[in-house]
Amino acid sequence: MIRSLLSKLCLASIHFFPSTRFYGFKRTLLNAAGLRLGRNVRVVSSARFITPFVEIGDNTFVSYECLLIAAHGSRIEIGANVDIGPRCTITTGNHQIGGPEHRAGEGFVSDIVIEDGCWIAQNATILGGVRLGAGTIVTSGTVVTRSTGPNVMCVGNPMRILPIPDPEQSGPKAAQD
Repeated sequence: MIRSLLSKLCLASIHFFPSTRFYGFKRTLLNAAGLRLGRNVRVVSSARFITPFVEIGDNTFVSYECLLIAAHGSRIEIGANVDIGPRCTITTGNHQIGGPEHRAGEGFVSDIVIEDGCWIAQNATILGGVRLGAGTIVTSGTVVTRSTGPNVMCVGNPMRILPIPDPEQSGPKAAQD
């Protein structure tokens, strides 16, 4: 009971700090809440963690208004050197399709793994059961519904998997859909 209260207090308290300052102190609070954050993890104050079942590797950035929910019995594992853009949602919970009287049927959870070096652009959504291979790019607004291999680009809704364009040939707008 006391541990749960302490965890909730630590999770809520990061919102009282300036958005892009005091990363070390916010990291300490999140670790005290039960999350496992590596070295130099930077979390913007408006990010929300509705769980302690999150592990984040070294040198990862979690941007403005991100929402991470690992429902009980599941986890979110984010590798090192990952950049997560503003307003991304990463959630492990879902429902079976129910009958006409209640379409959101029985709930279930599935882990999410985001491997090292991924870039998740703004407003992307990653659903439970997904494993993003190392170096994957998820473009703005993409809904990731299935796992990928390494070094690919996830684009759109419904999601398509494409090769990553050569940066020398495609210029600075390569990751936009």
